[in-house]
Amino acid sequence: MKKEIRLSVVAVVLSVWVLIINIPGTVFALGEYDGVWAGSETINVPDYGLMTETTGTVIYQENLNTLNFWDSEFGSVDLIRFGNEWKLDSPLQTNYMGYAVTITSMIMTFSTSNSSMTGTITAQVPELAVTATGTFSHTKQTC
Repeated sequence: MKKEIRLSVVAVVLSVWVLIINIPGTVFALGEYDGVWAGSETINVPDYGLMTETTGTVIYQENLNTLNFWDSEFGSVDLIRFGNEWKLDSPLQTNYMGYAVTITSMIMTFSTSNSSMTGTITAQVPELAVTATGTFSHTKQTC
């Protein structure tokens, strides 16, 4: 329930932000993937089990080949285009649920219509001595 409320608040704040930055006279280019995306995320941590949650993601396309992916759980990640996929260029140090985490792999693929996307993520959690894997599937939200 709290995550649904948090996701709703994020969507409203971002919608207001989009309205503000598109005030006449302001130049702002929106990329084809920009927007608020929401959907399920399943994380598998060996010896700790599966965790599935609905999460919100904000995507900002910096240029033709760089996509910024922001998730409330682990922050901001830049992905680089490789053909039809967007991938993490190099390992990223971040925090996830209070643990120091190294994201070693992240791959994202968009549907032909850019209305949905799927992806995988692999992360090492040294404090727990585990490698976690995750999948996500999000749809683009409309205002």
